[in-house]
Amino acid sequence: MTASHPEYVIRAARTIDPATGDVLPDACIHVRDGKIAGCASSAPAGLPVIDIGSATLLPGLIDCHTHLLDAMDPAGSPADNLILTLAKEGPARRALRGAKMAREMLEAGFTTVRNVGHSPQP
Repeated sequence: MTASHPEYVIRAARTIDPATGDVLPDACIHVRDGKIAGCASSAPAGLPVIDIGSATLLPGLIDCHTHLLDAMDPAGSPADNLILTLAKEGPARRALRGAKMAREMLEAGFTTVRNVGHSPQP
């Protein structure tokens, strides 16, 4: 839809306004050029509307402290996990792990993450 319509609206039964934390009934999220332009109580005239029914929308979760490239074994200590990540796995393996973990974050509702490291310096 975004290729033919760079601007559209997503409507749901409830939308959580990230600026205020308020739950807005029957609210709309205005999307322009692939980015959230704002939340409103009604759709701007003339824009295509994607109605997702009884769902609740929460646009734009952000995690400012992630470790997308770490090989975290629950049975291991933090030191062992760091050694596993840095010494036992190559860059290609860590890149694949990072892509998988980033996808999991996106599917969980996060639109922005800050990866805080544990990658060796070149």
